[in-house]
Amino acid sequence: MNCQDIMNEIHNMAKKGSSYGLESTLALAGAVGDPQNKLRFIHIAGTNGKGSVLAYISSALINSGYKTGIYTSPTVMSYYERIQIDNKEIDRESYCRLAAFLLDVCKKNKLSPTVFELETVMAFLYFARNDCDFVVLEAGLGGRLDATNIISTPEVCVITGIGKDHTDILGKDIAHIAAAKAGIIKSGIPICIGEMDNEARLVIRNTAREMNAPVSEAEEANILQLDLSGSRFDYKHFRNMEIGLIGEHQIRNAALALEALDVLEKRGFRLDGIRNGMKRAYMPGRMEIVCRKPLFICDGAHNPQGAASAAKAVRACLNDKNLIVILGILKDKDYVGIIKEIGSLAKRIYAVSTKGERGLDGSVIQRVAIKMGIPCTVCTPRKAAELAIEEAEEKDVILACGSFTYLGEVISYGKSK
Repeated sequence: MNCQDIMNEIHNMAKKGSSYGLESTLALAGAVGDPQNKLRFIHIAGTNGKGSVLAYISSALINSGYKTGIYTSPTVMSYYERIQIDNKEIDRESYCRLAAFLLDVCKKNKLSPTVFELETVMAFLYFARNDCDFVVLEAGLGGRLDATNIISTPEVCVITGIGKDHTDILGKDIAHIAAAKAGIIKSGIPICIGEMDNEARLVIRNTAREMNAPVSEAEEANILQLDLSGSRFDYKHFRNMEIGLIGEHQIRNAALALEALDVLEKRGFRLDGIRNGMKRAYMPGRMEIVCRKPLFICDGAHNPQGAASAAKAVRACLNDKNLIVILGILKDKDYVGIIKEIGSLAKRIYAVSTKGERGLDGSVIQRVAIKMGIPCTVCTPRKAAELAIEEAEEKDVILACGSFTYLGEVISYGKSK
């Protein structure tokens, strides 16, 4: 098969949906020599902030001279950015070559993994074959039964904030969701946890106690600067740290990353690139400024908690400015909650229809927005960006959010202006 045939087969596999469990991933990994056992991991789970924490940790490792694999989802700008080494995404030919190999293994062994399971093993193979020193690994869904959880002994585990998301799979309440996330905790392995409510914290701490896993919690940082150019803060013995990602929640994410990096230092790893790494950390679609005239920010806030953080960050930047919102949401999310959080600041919303089986028609967003008294127009992502930029006056800020699935097109258009 040529590369296009392979990608077609991958996309056909994606139509079958996802599964929740480790058996299929373990079977495929076992059939190719268990590459995960040859790698050193930092494993990250949580509801919000996983991608940003991953960006801070991986950037610090890279700037300390370690060859660093990155496995993340969802993607924003490119399908292949889910698998990276030192911030360079896997090239199409390498992806297709590995996919063809694994698809052949599946046929010979009568295995039927999902795309995520196949790509998880693919990432491990790619990182092992390229002799990565570290892999910063983002869990896809939950933790305990997520495909990434076939790893056995990470160097450190990280759990970011816990919120109500994927309740149809993980459970209807915070305790059940926290228990699923806590499934990444391994016996004796340090666990770092971010800001969360007491119910979630109790579940995670109890799990850690049962696993004899030492726990460290991210504390509140001392903010020195917080504006559109980024942030400066002190955190424990890390003084005058700088990050380019904007918003108070990004300082919290950075503090959690520093907790994990501190654990690695205490475990004997040399990390002399933390300062430069934190400053250079970048992830597309995380409070990303794509245009400054007018000010245009993109953020993948995809649940009410994330939307609240984005709204707070934008509110801090607004002063006397008005907010124009571009909003596309998946139908299995709390779209009413998201619209309420963001819509409370908006003078207008451009509603975007998201694609695929989980896609939500923009007309649904429009109906909710109009009930809230907010003018709302349904259009394509590109048209939404175009109209928002045309409409924006000097005192306006544009925010595109709700889902990562459409942001790539909006970011590309915004950066072309």
